[in-house]
Amino acid sequence: MRNGDIALRLSVVLSVAGFIALAASLYEVDRREKSSSGSAAVNLIEIKQQVQIQALDLRLKELEDDLRRRR
Repeated sequence: MRNGDIALRLSVVLSVAGFIALAASLYEVDRREKSSSGSAAVNLIEIKQQVQIQALDLRLKELEDDLRRRR
């Protein structure tokens, strides 16, 4: 094979790989945009519930510690 043929084949392979990477990134961006609007509200609600649960757990621990001290 001549160097020109090798360079041409290499450039074709790299072009195809670049096109696949570009298509995959566009698909991922589109997928994230579609899921982000609906899931953002759900994620916010879940985070809020986790914070509330953690606050309740902390308050319960404080009350248990106070009760132990009084006994």
